[in-house]
Amino acid sequence: MKKKEEYVMETGNKEKEYEKEYKERWKQYVMYSNYVKWMKGWWKEVRQQSKVRRYVFVFAYMLFTIIFVSLQCAHYESVASEDNASGSKYSSTLHSKNAGSLTPAQKSMAELYDDNGGRIYGSWYPMAKMFGNLCDINCAFIVLPVCRSFIASLYNISTNQRMSSRAVRFCLSFMPLDKAMQFHKLCALLSALGAVLHTWAHYNHYSQVPKTYQTVFGPTVWISGVLLLVAMQLLYSTSSESVRRGKFEMFWYTHHVFVVFFAALLFHGRNSWNPNFWKCIKKDSISS
Repeated sequence: MKKKEEYVMETGNKEKEYEKEYKERWKQYVMYSNYVKWMKGWWKEVRQQSKVRRYVFVFAYMLFTIIFVSLQCAHYESVASEDNASGSKYSSTLHSKNAGSLTPAQKSMAELYDDNGGRIYGSWYPMAKMFGNLCDINCAFIVLPVCRSFIASLYNISTNQRMSSRAVRFCLSFMPLDKAMQFHKLCALLSALGAVLHTWAHYNHYSQVPKTYQTVFGPTVWISGVLLLVAMQLLYSTSSESVRRGKFEMFWYTHHVFVVFFAALLFHGRNSWNPNFWKCIKKDSISS
């Protein structure tokens, strides 16, 4: 009897496990089917509304941004490695009989290397610069979609009968002028993401090499950095649709803080100068 009861219980448990596994697989199948159905509907809607080229433009811009910041990260990683190696070399010379052969700059680098516990830049330095460049490049492009003269010039070129108008119309098919504000918002989103992550990475880097910030960067980076974050808070908090619709004057006048924002961004860096933002602005102005 006991063996029979154990057999019945074991069979019942196996049936319950099989039923549970069957329900789980069916649930996954339904979820997968719904996802495939949603993707087909989304793709059909995109093709019907001629949005394929717009998504291609967004994908291309995101790819360009990723490649750009990745190259910047690799560049500053090599800079940090070279400076740390030079600091190690000068530090060894400083503590040897040949200390008098060092120049004042080399001696300062050796002392900074020793004060930071054997390094000048930490592991967070390339990350901080990468996110800073993400903010810089998008802040350079963010102005183009809201430049009325630039938009008007593109419209005039695309509507004339010259050969160049065909090329302009083809380019605008990927990013229509009536959707320029969407590109402005995309740049704003990426700039905010870059600013937040740039600040976070620099705080982590400061915990690694505090003496570097006192000697190399100076106090102005903190002043301009705080000013940038305050300006971004004013710009972004009044840019929501509810504020634009209900209190447009607040949105309009607060958005003039962009002058302070760009001025602070231009002077945010070592020796009170941003080494990258002005280059992005120059390239942007040349291209436009």
